[in-house]
Amino acid sequence: VESLLLDAALCAFLTQAFMAVTGNTVNMGVRKLFAGGYRDVAALALALRAELPAVIKLDWIVFPPFQLFLFTAVPAHLRVVFTASAMALWGVYMSHASARVAFASP
Repeated sequence: VESLLLDAALCAFLTQAFMAVTGNTVNMGVRKLFAGGYRDVAALALALRAELPAVIKLDWIVFPPFQLFLFTAVPAHLRVVFTASAMALWGVYMSHASARVAFASP
């Protein structure tokens, strides 16, 4: 049982580490690219470098407790609904974070 819990914790940590960085970088980069206002890729990369640490930090604050709650307290047949709701709210946050910086840029 301890080995199974350790494996699950390690898998969750690695998945969260990869997805928090990669997923949010792609998500915010595409949103900023479509929003426009960047002269070149270097300006877009500079904007991402400025905003991503806060987004990744919030991701690490929100999703590990959410996943713990999801897999310990939510019945299996409702997990999809809870996950979809959380992802919708995260999408709203990502849109807000992307737009806030895009409109603040010169």
